Amino acid sequence: MIKILTILDDKKSSLNQCEALLENITEDFNVKVTKKIIKKKWVNYLPNTMIYFYLLFINYFRRPDKVNFDLIISVGRVCAPYNLIEKRINKSKSIHILDPYIFREMFDLIIIPSHDSLKLKKLNNVVSTLGTLVKKQSLVRIKEKNLKGIENSNLLTCLVGGNGKSSYISNFEMKGLVKLINKIDKKIKVVYCFSRRTSEEVKRIINKDKQSNHLVLDYKEPNPYWSLMQMSSYFIVTSDSVSMISDAISTGRPVYIYEIKKIKKKIKEFSEILIKKKIIRIFKGKIEKWVYLRVDNFSKIIKIIKNFF
Repeated sequence: MIKILTILDDKKSSLNQCEALLENITEDFNVKVTKKIIKKKWVNYLPNTMIYFYLLFINYFRRPDKVNFDLIISVGRVCAPYNLIEKRINKSKSIHILDPYIFREMFDLIIIPSHDSLKLKKLNNVVSTLGTLVKKQSLVRIKEKNLKGIENSNLLTCLVGGNGKSSYISNFEMKGLVKLINKIDKKIKVVYCFSRRTSEEVKRIINKDKQSNHLVLDYKEPNPYWSLMQMSSYFIVTSDSVSMISDAISTGRPVYIYEIKKIKKKIKEFSEILIKKKIIRIFKGKIEKWVYLRVDNFSKIIKIIKNFF
């Protein structure tokens, strides 16, 4: 039995990546998982070095009980210092997903997307992935009444991102996307699905300009996202969302991106890598089928973890 402690923030994307890794670990190991959520918002404003030495100071006086965790898994910047403290207490192996921005050489393994790992590529403990880690169990159809009538059809799902620190979708860009989708062969059924970052203005444009027979799914529960992942024959994804592109290419079906101008350079580089590998294509109004080699981010990771134990 391997005892694993996962350390997460409150982001859904962090939970998804952690669960994706755990799914693959449990195929080879019998594990017991304990979850720790970091909810202290004030730590978001501190540099990781300060968080680490603060935790080191606090734990020195508290002398926490040793639980004997064998493996610590953390995701995201703020959780990295907590990982190193638990590693120190338990003398365990440690894995961090994404750049820890602190004492990188102290982690046993860092898992980071290839477009975000250029500055870390010289480290021996870094493994690059093609996009984010995707859960296998997510690709299970959810029974949803709004999806009736489009099952077993020639379905195209358009996944729309949104505005944030790293991207901005303009009204002009969104109008251009809808205009192109409206020209698609009517034999293909179209569904729009939004992310948590999609603005109300972008949603309004889609609802106003789309073809009347194109469907828009805009609600949280039940979430149609993974049902659409399984049901769709094609995907169009706005280029600002690394996670949605990663999820779409995990299906092995044709994935188009619609280019957004205002995105971070490293996000643009992610799409460029996939285009160069002929995994995705740029959407210009035409829909075709093609085959690409399925993305496998886990075989090398699991091999390394096996060597831990």
